[in-house]
Amino acid sequence: MHPQQARPRSLQSTIVRTGPRAPAPLRWLLGGASRLAPRVTARWGEARFLTPLRQRGSPRAPEVWARAAAEPFPFEDLDLASWSWGEGERTVWLVHGWSGSSRQLAGMVPAFEAVGWRVRAWDHPAHGASPGRRTHLAQLSRVLAAAALRFGPPDAVIAHSFGAAATSLALARGLRAGRVALVAAPAELEHFGAEFAHFLGLSDGVRRRLQERVADRIGGSWRDLAPERLAPHLGAVPALVVHDAGDREVPVEHGRRLSAAWPGAELALTEGLGHNRILSDAAVVERVRGFVTAERAGVLQEDGAVRGGRREAEGGR
Repeated sequence: MHPQQARPRSLQSTIVRTGPRAPAPLRWLLGGASRLAPRVTARWGEARFLTPLRQRGSPRAPEVWARAAAEPFPFEDLDLASWSWGEGERTVWLVHGWSGSSRQLAGMVPAFEAVGWRVRAWDHPAHGASPGRRTHLAQLSRVLAAAALRFGPPDAVIAHSFGAAATSLALARGLRAGRVALVAAPAELEHFGAEFAHFLGLSDGVRRRLQERVADRIGGSWRDLAPERLAPHLGAVPALVVHDAGDREVPVEHGRRLSAAWPGAELALTEGLGHNRILSDAAVVERVRGFVTAERAGVLQEDGAVRGGRREAEGGR
């Protein structure tokens, strides 16, 4: 979602003003700056807020990446890292979230290769293997629009976390897609500013200034661009919302709200998978594949909960 450099990922909790806090000296310093120089502090905060973390370490599913075909994807003044698998006539996009990368969704690739689909993925600006330092929601939605122009509209999109918010905005702004699966998606965006300010000890006034600056940059208010606000206008696109009951970064209530707001959307709930491991769980992959290909996946209980799953370790992603 929207973590900040040097801050723990649990900051992304959507329970306002209950998450972790930065070290006391930093909070005291920024608290004082909030009072003495609110405009400067808000400008500094905006830059930090729009700077994602880059993932480190070896890619997941190395055998999947070994057969990936790198494809040029020029976007604005950047050359994004982009890959594809398979040569099927039908195409599914994998869209990662904030401070994530395409490698998080690698577990989806074999399922679609097996049914003859082409899979396409890229790393957003300032993420993964792509260049850039900062980005924001509107730019990520433009990436999807640019991908449709370069590669053709997708038959389906599978989007994770903040990538689901970007996908919702892209659809609202004209992207054509046959179906969408939104995994661990936020229903609204405003809590991120509150959690960010809480973590750093910024005043409410600075938080409001920061949110106003970001709203000017993305071309709309945080409330108006929230997925649940856009969803009622997107009912022509069938949607599957998948969420874990124990998600500590985007609580399950977001999934319930988003699926309720999206006309005709299906909601599938899991247990013990958290915010990220949900992407590679076999039952979830099969459920998503079945929905995307309009097949009956056969992994749901009657109450809509996905069977299977692994429990996420305490403090792990």
